[in-house]
Amino acid sequence: MRFASYEHHHRRRVAVEEEDGTLLPLPGTTSLTELLARGDGLSGLLAAGTAAGGVAPGPHLSEVRLLSPFQPASVRDFVTFEEHVEGVRRSVDEVSGVPEQWYAAPTFCFTNPHAIHGPGDGIPVPPGSTAFDFELEVGAVIGREGRDLTPEQARDHIAGYTVFNDWCGCLAELWGLRGERTPPALKPGDTVSLTVEGIGTLTNTVVPGTDPVPLPSRFSLHLSTTGTRRAFRPWH
Repeated sequence: MRFASYEHHHRRRVAVEEEDGTLLPLPGTTSLTELLARGDGLSGLLAAGTAAGGVAPGPHLSEVRLLSPFQPASVRDFVTFEEHVEGVRRSVDEVSGVPEQWYAAPTFCFTNPHAIHGPGDGIPVPPGSTAFDFELEVGAVIGREGRDLTPEQARDHIAGYTVFNDWCGCLAELWGLRGERTPPALKPGDTVSLTVEGIGTLTNTVVPGTDPVPLPSRFSLHLSTTGTRRAFRPWH
């Protein structure tokens, strides 16, 4: 089941997206974020999505402006793949391998939840940036509160997944003033914007029809700019 937030005729709606791109609006719902907050995580989403099957079909995906699926209260960006860690170390420190401490506690950063954009939106480049990077990522949507969870318990709190583009700028001027070998990466909290994409191999917010949500297994992500493929990520 796939959920989409969109604007049509100056009205914001939330809908379930059918395979052919038809949108089935959720009655009385204008925010997927609020729907998650007032429901019971994944169970609430599935119930609302099932109810949408009984209403008249809405517009087609091609007729609307897609919005960011969520306005999250918090966004955390984790470095969870060994090859990503190795790639960053090679580009920044010119060394290979993964630090032992990473296995004890994979690193993450807090990003700016107020700088979320939807697919097709322009992303402002921060003033003074000489480079602007993006990363194609998968976002796990946390559907209910929890703390001090085991990995098994944490999985029960995931309501779905979304495609997530992480944007990052670098300031060469600041780098030179600080005398560092490499320019500092500016995360979204430092005026750089993020985008949560709704179009891709995982379109909008994907909510498997099971409770709890199984971890994704075999799929691929593709990212293209002006018709040229820039990133390909198989997930096994």
